[in-house]
Amino acid sequence: MKHPSSSLLPLPPSGPVLFAPGMTLARAASLFTPFLAFAAFAATRLFSAAPAAPAEISGAGLNAQIAAIRADGGRRLVIKPGVYRITAPAHKPHWLIENLTDFEIVAAGVTLVGATPGTPVIHFTNCARVTLGGITLLRDPPPFSQGKITAISPRRDTLDVEVDAHYPTEFTSFNGKAPAGGKMPPFYVIDRGTRLWRPGTADVGAAALEQLGPRSFRIILQRPLAADYPLAAGDALAWRGRHGGELRVVNCEGMRFLDGVIANGSGFTVHENGGAGGNFYRYRVTFGPPPAPGAEPPLISCNADAFHSSNVRRGPTLEDCFFEGMPDDGVPIHGSYAMVLKADGAKVLVDAGSFSGSEGDRLSFYGVDGGLAGDAVIVSAVRGKPLPEEEYPKNNWRLFSDRASKQRTHEIVLDRALPLRPAFLVANRDTCGADFVVRRCTIRNHRARGMLLKADRGLVEDCLVEGSTMGGIVISPEPSFWAESDYTRGIIVRRNTVRRTGTWRHDSNPMAGALSLGAHLGGKYAPAGGHRDILIEDNVFEDNDGVNMVLASADGVVVKGNRFIRPMRRPASRGRTAGIPCDALVAVRNCENLTFEKNEILEPGPELKQNISRQ
Repeated sequence: MKHPSSSLLPLPPSGPVLFAPGMTLARAASLFTPFLAFAAFAATRLFSAAPAAPAEISGAGLNAQIAAIRADGGRRLVIKPGVYRITAPAHKPHWLIENLTDFEIVAAGVTLVGATPGTPVIHFTNCARVTLGGITLLRDPPPFSQGKITAISPRRDTLDVEVDAHYPTEFTSFNGKAPAGGKMPPFYVIDRGTRLWRPGTADVGAAALEQLGPRSFRIILQRPLAADYPLAAGDALAWRGRHGGELRVVNCEGMRFLDGVIANGSGFTVHENGGAGGNFYRYRVTFGPPPAPGAEPPLISCNADAFHSSNVRRGPTLEDCFFEGMPDDGVPIHGSYAMVLKADGAKVLVDAGSFSGSEGDRLSFYGVDGGLAGDAVIVSAVRGKPLPEEEYPKNNWRLFSDRASKQRTHEIVLDRALPLRPAFLVANRDTCGADFVVRRCTIRNHRARGMLLKADRGLVEDCLVEGSTMGGIVISPEPSFWAESDYTRGIIVRRNTVRRTGTWRHDSNPMAGALSLGAHLGGKYAPAGGHRDILIEDNVFEDNDGVNMVLASADGVVVKGNRFIRPMRRPASRGRTAGIPCDALVAVRNCENLTFEKNEILEPGPELKQNISRQ
């Protein structure tokens, strides 16, 4: 690498804020009524709202309309524009749409207000080639909460918080349990004016809660805040509530979600899981309106990821999406690991977890250090019997460490014998979302990773990722914590802008770069060869402090034509305790066949002491 002087590339603009402070729900919904939809109403039947306000559209009523249209040979339903407040049947989604194929639901100008917490608004299952267009999904009241710090104890081990008016006084974990019965939610330090996560902070962990008044609470912290932790009385906190999700796509194929808007989301706002996949998405996740006139605007836009893909056979395509304000990742795409219980030549018994596999699927096996033990193809796979608890292998994988009494096992016959041992991991390369595309998307101002990619033959191009508190683009399996697979083979990352990421204080984070490729297990990076054939080309990394790129556990990486603009202007300790030098632009660990070509560094800051650190 060199330090030439040259002009800067033009950068993609930041996206708009769709809901202005003080905007009412009805006014916000009215902004999404495209006039072009009215031309379609004359030619198709309308699904009119009930005259009462707010109107009800039950899931049963929607499915009855679809059935009537299909009986007449139709393939298209147009829902009359309006704001519809809907409730869910007990323990079910608000709308459950099953076994529907080759159909279009036009919802331009339609806002669904999900009124039942903890359950999805729209759930498609076993559907194929269904298009849902133009809909806005909101939650009322917001499914998360926020407030103002009124006092910090002298020892900085408690925070007194006044919950903002009209926001829930509920403190629940993601599973909806109260603090006494479940994990307390993490608290986030967010600037009210900019709605940006406070640089230098991280999740504020709580151990217990005391109620001081109707809307006043004392949060007992898991550990005292450091003296230099940037938090003071008067600052704002936000926290998650019960998850439910807005759109679920389960065991589906060729689905299309177009021009939707999700605000005040309650979980993974869109979650696709299982099935043939190949689904297409173009939508926005943004801040919702305040819950009442004069109330504080929401500080977060949802409860978790803007999008989440798990265990699909063909990965999703996301184009022209806009995601902001999430308290978790922007775009994770992954499969699920299983763990080897027994192995005898080509016969393997695994604890499947969320893993699935069938004849012809390609499997990769990994040792406890994350190193590749071999690839094979499934000849047959049948349901197996659980191992006796005393025979269950000891292991350090979080998901499998306590599963001895609740195994879901598969007996798998492979096309070849491999040197496998108990506690090795296995990934199905055909159910990780391969051939995904993320194109022209904006992911901005949120907690965690902009993208978290774990699938083969992916393409990420022409995107803007800015303000991610952790890495902007992270390519890494997560075997230890979530058992999410896998390493990637044949991914292309090109013409993206990654700006002002890694703003949190995460000294122990091994995926510390604005772009991070690798795998970190048991305190060290996995051997080379998990990731293969990676191209990182013509990207712009702008205003990123600390290490800008981590490359690890890979064989065959080309880093070409990238520009690092104003890097390392301020000190950053991110990755320090994981062995990442804080003065290096690029950290290389356990890589083979690595090529750097025609990369530039422009206007480097004083913290840059070495271009590349190799180990």
